[in-house]
Amino acid sequence: MKGDSENTALKKFLLALPLAGLAFLALIAFGIWGVALSYAVALAVAWDSAMAFFVFFGLSVLSAGFTVLVCVAFRNYLTKIYLDRYPRVKKETAPETHAAAESSSQTADTGSRIIKKKLLTPQNVGYALLVVAVILVIVAAALGCLDAKNWVTAREPYMTSKGYFAQSEPCEVSFPVSDYNLVSRVVIEIEDRTVVVKYADVNEISVSCYFFYEDEYVFSRSDSTLKIVRTDAPVADSALDEMLGIVFTPNKIERQVIVTMPLAYKDKITVVSENKIIYAKN
Repeated sequence: MKGDSENTALKKFLLALPLAGLAFLALIAFGIWGVALSYAVALAVAWDSAMAFFVFFGLSVLSAGFTVLVCVAFRNYLTKIYLDRYPRVKKETAPETHAAAESSSQTADTGSRIIKKKLLTPQNVGYALLVVAVILVIVAAALGCLDAKNWVTAREPYMTSKGYFAQSEPCEVSFPVSDYNLVSRVVIEIEDRTVVVKYADVNEISVSCYFFYEDEYVFSRSDSTLKIVRTDAPVADSALDEMLGIVFTPNKIERQVIVTMPLAYKDKITVVSENKIIYAKN
């Protein structure tokens, strides 16, 4: 008897696993819906861009439709499979009253009537939302969302109003190792960036980086010291700026400041940095 009950509990657990999976998918889809809708509104306000709005609004509608369909699948699995195999234990009820008997007889009579199929069902609502999402995506594509240049153009007024470039601008500057005095020390004062030092068969010191705003990096040479300083970023700390903070955040490549040193002066030039220095392998 104990073995039978354990087997039954295991079977019920395994049969309930799809319910847990469907519930998890519904939560993810619902979360995407909320985030995408929030960004659709935020971009419509900050960027004043119909293209960006339709992209994120289409994603939110798509997520809403998927959420509805997953909830329908959850209900169908619960009622038609799980509860069909393991029905709930019903409590004993009193004999049917006259009114209940009348109600059951009226229900039985419905077999003689034609029952019209409902069009407004949760499943149809989910399908309708998916169709609307496809239309919105087509509109966004027609507005040029597949071209990266259009995204730069869309955010340019917002970025410039905050003191930033519409997109990062690469920069490479070079300094001779010896003019009047030999450069013997390179001082790097940059926060929130990765310093990469590499040696090559060159005759000068070069610095490669990406500018996100005007004069982000300042280069100066005094006697035998070359100094690289990163200035403070423009203030962008409103709630909307925090929400759209990704446009102010460099990617892995843009975060690097690469300093190329002459191999011949490897032991003659000292590199000093507040951040950890990564020495590239030749």
